Amino acid sequence: MIGKPDIERVGVHELGLLFANVGWMFREQPTKDVGIDAQVEIVKDGKPTGALIAIQIKSGVSYFSEVAGNSVVFRPDSRHVEYWIRYSLPVIIVLYEPKQKIFIWQNCESENFQKTKKSNKILIPQSNVLNEQSVNDLVGLFVAKPFEQKIQKLILESEWMRLVKNGAEIYASYMDWINKSLTRTGLSLTYVNKDDEKVFEIPTIYCAGVSSFDILRNTFPWADFEYIEPDIDEYLGDEYEQACYMYTDEDSGEREYSESFDEWRIDKNVEHPIPYINHCNEAYEYRLKMKINNFGEACLKVLEYIFTDSYIDKNGFNLK
Repeated sequence: MIGKPDIERVGVHELGLLFANVGWMFREQPTKDVGIDAQVEIVKDGKPTGALIAIQIKSGVSYFSEVAGNSVVFRPDSRHVEYWIRYSLPVIIVLYEPKQKIFIWQNCESENFQKTKKSNKILIPQSNVLNEQSVNDLVGLFVAKPFEQKIQKLILESEWMRLVKNGAEIYASYMDWINKSLTRTGLSLTYVNKDDEKVFEIPTIYCAGVSSFDILRNTFPWADFEYIEPDIDEYLGDEYEQACYMYTDEDSGEREYSESFDEWRIDKNVEHPIPYINHCNEAYEYRLKMKINNFGEACLKVLEYIFTDSYIDKNGFNLK
């Protein structure tokens, strides 16, 4: 007597066969109660890449019964959602419809889950069909998660931190645009070494509801910023030129002004607590000296620990 097929096992088998047909390496997980049923390794040009994707597989017509618009609604339990979001590999949910032999999938990123009164839900677009033609869409999952991007950013900026900590003359500049409804600022770092200056530009950042200085501090959380009082005249010089320059004497070549800088400076009502350059009344440019803060000091210590092998790291072992 032939019994009923185990639909869950059928789904796992069919998915493994799909990946086998495209040359990817499918590995079923022996422990399933944690919410990961299998892993698949991407293979490119016949060579394993080391890029792995974790998979939760659900098989059966019942999983396709709840529909919202053009998506199937899947309701996982909270412990699995938390586990998937924190998992070190990209995680996808794959639903298998055994009658039509169709797989659909969705990425288990935190923004794809919606919290309900009793549980969580995630919408799986019916257009997200997983087959031999679309399997390469999964390659795009290998974008670093936000926390990974922040860690990588700190690693990349660690050399700047060390320079600032060791007393190098490094300035951060930002633009404060006037009469713009959406806050935006272009950032740059200037490294002053003897008589040479090297400038490193950073693309414009846009963010509503914050100041340009907030954007600067968020971009470089490891630094404090200060200006040197004697420098203020240098930065006000550009505004003085625009306000008081009249003409250049043809005979002497001297520039003539409506009043001297000292006279203008006394009467000048400096609206900003830090020196700035006025760019044709369109934007103010601020240049601040960078200092390492407590967070930056801590970052350098953590990175030193991560990238330095101790004697025990190199020579220690256990019986496993």
